[in-house]
Amino acid sequence: MSDLAVVTEPGIRITASPARLYLANLNTYQSRRTMEGCLEALVRIFSDGQPVVYTIDDFPWADLGYQETTAVRARLIELGLSPSTVNKYLSALRGVLKQVTLLNPKSPQVAVISAAREVKSLPVKKLPVGRYVPVEEMALLLGSFLAEKRRKAVRDLALVSLLYATGARAAEGAGIELDDYDPATGHLLINGKGGKEREVRLHPTAMEYVGTWLELRGDMPGALFPQVTYHGAVELSRGRALAFTGQTTWDIVSKRSRRLGIYMTPHDIRRTRISDLFFQGVDPALIMKIVGHDDFKTLMGYDMRPFEAAAEAMAQQIWVTPILPIAA
Repeated sequence: MSDLAVVTEPGIRITASPARLYLANLNTYQSRRTMEGCLEALVRIFSDGQPVVYTIDDFPWADLGYQETTAVRARLIELGLSPSTVNKYLSALRGVLKQVTLLNPKSPQVAVISAAREVKSLPVKKLPVGRYVPVEEMALLLGSFLAEKRRKAVRDLALVSLLYATGARAAEGAGIELDDYDPATGHLLINGKGGKEREVRLHPTAMEYVGTWLELRGDMPGALFPQVTYHGAVELSRGRALAFTGQTTWDIVSKRSRRLGIYMTPHDIRRTRISDLFFQGVDPALIMKIVGHDDFKTLMGYDMRPFEAAAEAMAQQIWVTPILPIAA
């Protein structure tokens, strides 16, 4: 079947395939890539050891019922996957089945597919993933960029400083436009998940690093942190500075930190900023506003304050002094 539409971002096509429609409805490139991998794995699992003859585009998703989805849930558990990973696969499966019903709302198969979507996720009870980045490690990472004179290192220092100052997600950092930032005040507009915008203000040191990059970048419209050539020239597309993806942001942080022996990711930096805001006693409602969270439970999952902080708080708690009864 021919394409129904063409989306401007490279690599995204909206077709009548329920799998492609599901992926197109996801908000970020990273989410689409992750869930596409989940769907490809599900096709292999549904093949039950037989040669895979389907792609995610032509797999007969509409033929699945509650028995099949329950069986694949059991198979995912048998493979020893973590509950959160199993749930990610099931979320992708439910998302595609929803698109099947939307494509054929009057089909007699809708009731069967709706039942198939009722497959339950696994309960997840575990410590938060990721890590808290000590200030010494963050200083070492920033210093490694500062020690270089290449334009790309100046750009990367400014980008990572902005992530550290704001707790922005990797894709959010990559998506910042020149017009989103006011170098005079440090005021920054971040376009978050689901098209939700939020305003933050950079720390003075981060402003200094971003200002140094802006002097090299120039004033052409487009991405604040664009792609650059090997020699540091800003790459342009139709006169605009060409943005990179959240995956590139991820690579900048993870590959550089790995070389330094202090592996971290942009999301670890985000967790650290949120934890530090808790350390500082900032109102949780304000933290949610700063980092773009809508749910307090989600926010608490990012609290990576070390155990020592909790132990110190316990040691400082108010205690009662026993009062002996007066003898009769």
